[in-house]
Amino acid sequence: MRPTLILFCVLALTAVATAGSGTVTVQLFDSGNNGLSGGNVFYYDGGWQSLGTTVNGTVSGTVPKTTDIEIRYSGGRFKWILIDPATNPTLTINTILVTVKLQTCSGTPLVGDAKYYFGGFTSIGNTPATIELLPYSALGPGQGNYDFQVTYDGRTSPIHTQDIAVNPVIVLTTTKVDMFGQNVYWYNNGWKPFVGPKEVMGGKSNRYGNTAWADFKFNYSTSPTVTIDIDGCSLTGGMITLVDENGSPIANYPADYPTETRNLQWKYRCGGSWGPSTSFKTDANGQTFFTINCPNNNWDNKITMTLNQTSLEQNVMVNSTFQAAKVNANLEGCTGPITDVPGGTVAQGGGYWYTHGTTGPSGKVSFYTFPGSIKVRMDYNHASETQYPVIASGANDVHFQTTKVTFNYAGDIKSNKGGSWWMFSKPTMYLLAQSYNFWFKTGPTWYGPVALNVSGCEMGKVLLRVLDENGNGVAGGKATPAFGGSWGSTLVGQTDANGVLLADILPGFTKIKMTVNQGSVEQSLAQLNASNYTWYTEILRIWLKDHAGSPITDQAGTLRQGGGSWYTWGNFNASGYRDIQLFATGSYKFEAGYNYTTFTDFPVVTAGAGIQNFDFQTGQIFGSCITQYSTGAWRTFTDGMELMPGTYTFRSPEQSGTVTAGGTTYLICLPKQSSGEFLTEFSLAQNYPNPFNPSTVIGYAVPEESEVLLQVFDMQGRLVATLVNGVLPPGEHMATFETSDLPGGNYMYRLQTNGQSLTRMMTLLK
Repeated sequence: MRPTLILFCVLALTAVATAGSGTVTVQLFDSGNNGLSGGNVFYYDGGWQSLGTTVNGTVSGTVPKTTDIEIRYSGGRFKWILIDPATNPTLTINTILVTVKLQTCSGTPLVGDAKYYFGGFTSIGNTPATIELLPYSALGPGQGNYDFQVTYDGRTSPIHTQDIAVNPVIVLTTTKVDMFGQNVYWYNNGWKPFVGPKEVMGGKSNRYGNTAWADFKFNYSTSPTVTIDIDGCSLTGGMITLVDENGSPIANYPADYPTETRNLQWKYRCGGSWGPSTSFKTDANGQTFFTINCPNNNWDNKITMTLNQTSLEQNVMVNSTFQAAKVNANLEGCTGPITDVPGGTVAQGGGYWYTHGTTGPSGKVSFYTFPGSIKVRMDYNHASETQYPVIASGANDVHFQTTKVTFNYAGDIKSNKGGSWWMFSKPTMYLLAQSYNFWFKTGPTWYGPVALNVSGCEMGKVLLRVLDENGNGVAGGKATPAFGGSWGSTLVGQTDANGVLLADILPGFTKIKMTVNQGSVEQSLAQLNASNYTWYTEILRIWLKDHAGSPITDQAGTLRQGGGSWYTWGNFNASGYRDIQLFATGSYKFEAGYNYTTFTDFPVVTAGAGIQNFDFQTGQIFGSCITQYSTGAWRTFTDGMELMPGTYTFRSPEQSGTVTAGGTTYLICLPKQSSGEFLTEFSLAQNYPNPFNPSTVIGYAVPEESEVLLQVFDMQGRLVATLVNGVLPPGEHMATFETSDLPGGNYMYRLQTNGQSLTRMMTLLK
């Protein structure tokens, strides 16, 4: 029986072992291998079952075969997976000595209350604080970390999560905060004065929320609360205020923020180098908060604010209020503002053009800048004017003066000022003081461009035109208004190449006189109110022709016109004429000149179609012996010259001769002695020319005062003509024989005096 019993017991023990139970011992030691009490040990058997609590580092107990073992200590856990008591009867784990530190960014230690999360945040003492904590293992992703916090100067840091198995030293840093302004307060368990610089607990936001925020007031009694994220090594900040010319806050400026972010910006300087500009909008108090983070904490306390492309730099530790100047861009005439809608568009230039608005019913656009030189542009009625005013503190007015322009014209008026065509709003339009070109429409035709320099308070203009009989413009017309029966001064300007003059409309005038080339025609006020005011000229073509009636084309002839004064038209053209525009009002005075001789005549201009012609004609003069002729000075004579009609003095020999238009004149040439001097004794020269038709000149000389008889006979001895019969002084003389009724052939002429007689032959050609 005993063997059977023994076998049964063995079988029973074998059955228990087969069921998988066994004894496991769990040991918990600190980082110095000292046993730790209080570690709770669990095994898994359809749920977590308690194995016991360590005493002096040890606990033992029976567990099923191949189970998970977990020890929990001070909020930490460590797990062994699939432990077999037969092969792993003893499990040992050491805690890690964790150190929590608080310091400045520069490494200076600070004393704060360190905490870690164990069913809530539990204090572990003042920093640097230490605690033995289990490392995590086999708990899955994101479950191997502890959460830490430090409370310093009434502020608790954001939760810091760290895997102590990777790094057992937890370091939290403070931010050096310096805030400036008037009566700076911050909320730290109640509102308290903030006196900086001071180390403030802050840090990055995390999944638990941003506990690094702090609330500040920069004027405790009046300013709103400003919430600031405390982060980084250093944080310098404060409130800057933008006020208007009266010191009142400029609230919520710019209105179009952030669309136009360039209108208001600030920047700071670190060690001489300016940082980037930051755009902002003021709050209801005209303020904005700023923070500065210089790498070496070398901020020079200066901030530059840019307002509408103007800048102002200030030491904000001395004065954090930036005062703007007000600019009023006024669109106005001499009698007050221009209040039409939309009015003029005001833009400010600098690095770019920014439009501040349109003048509208107020006639102005107001905006803010800092004092200094600015660039302002007014766009109005298709023209632009740019000014460069220097803005001073306070309110500044920039005046864009317009001129009231009135056109007394019934037709359409247009201009392309500004780069595109636009119609003038008749009868009156306000325009900026500039130069404009206008086109005027009469029927289907546009006349232009007509230049007009707009200036002053008011301009009244009427379109005056002078056209020739072909409808072409006549330049140079001068207009004179009459007031009642008295003529005023000539209006400024003359008709241009298109025959157009924009003349001033003068109050009280009743008629106007247009003068063209010293001829005038008057028109009454009634015509001035018509769609246009037009004068028509006639074309007078003045010719310079030679004795034979052919045009003189050497362009040496000159033409002057007389009237109130002599006006020189210059030379006749290569065709031998000049065209002059004249009114059909009667005769005009002209003087033609050729070869230093002149002749004045009075052509009459009448109305009618076509060009009217008028001739100045020279005469031809011969004298082979003549060397000079006088026209105020001695001129060189050329045989057969063309001279203007008149009587002139000649010499070699000295004598006078009359030139007629279209005629031929011959000068006397007496025989010469061998010395070349003319004879002064009794002599008779050969006629000149010879043969002749219809006239010839006969020269002769007598040595003393004598009774002289000079006669012409035919070849039968019959007397044909007596040329001289009387007493003559001694010297050279000449006589002209002219006939139209004698037949051609030979004739004799005879000189008799004091019993002496000389006879010569001459031939008349027919």
